[in-house]
Amino acid sequence: MLARGGFHDVVDARLQGNYNIESVSKVIDLAMRCTEEASSRRPTMEQVVAQLKESLELEILPGEGSDYLFSEDNYASQNSDFEQTPITAR
Repeated sequence: MLARGGFHDVVDARLQGNYNIESVSKVIDLAMRCTEEASSRRPTMEQVVAQLKESLELEILPGEGSDYLFSEDNYASQNSDFEQTPITAR
C-alpha cells in the first residue's frame, strides 16, 4: 500500500486532504525506519526530532517559521485549551 503511494489511507481523514504530501511522505518514511528490526538501522532520537521538525516546517503557513512553532509561548497557548485532571492511585 505505502510502496505504491497509498498513504492517504494512513492520514487522518479529518484533514480532508489539507496537508503537504511531501511532509506526510517524510513522516511515513521516518516511521518505517523507526520500526526496522535491527536497531542499528533505526534513526537516533536526535535524528527523529530533527526530521519531525523538518516535516512540520513544510506544514507551517508562510510567514510562520519553526521559531514560532517551537516557542514556549506557542506551546503554552496550545496547551491552555486542555483541562488537566489529576491522576491518583487506587
